[in-house]
Amino acid sequence: MVIKKIILLGLIIIILTGCTTDNNKPSLSELSEINDKIIAYFQSGNVEYTNYSYNYVDEANRQIVVGLLNNSKEEQDKFKELIVNSEYITFRKAEPNYNY
Repeated sequence: MVIKKIILLGLIIIILTGCTTDNNKPSLSELSEINDKIIAYFQSGNVEYTNYSYNYVDEANRQIVVGLLNNSKEEQDKFKELIVNSEYITFRKAEPNYNY
């Protein structure tokens, strides 16, 4: 009877708390470091990449979001080669920004 109660209690705890972990997700500090590298590149005077629109840290999903005008695989690879290569970057299709 005691073993059944222990198993039941364990199942209740798993159901209430979930069994997923954040072990594979980067810390906000790691994301900020990656994001800072992107910002530093575009603030430098040696910008060779013109397909970029925006970037930000998506804290809820623990990733860096980068908007590219042409969001092809080739352009994503070019961005990673020139600026920063990270598994935590997610690319999205962006529209041109004419407000600068």
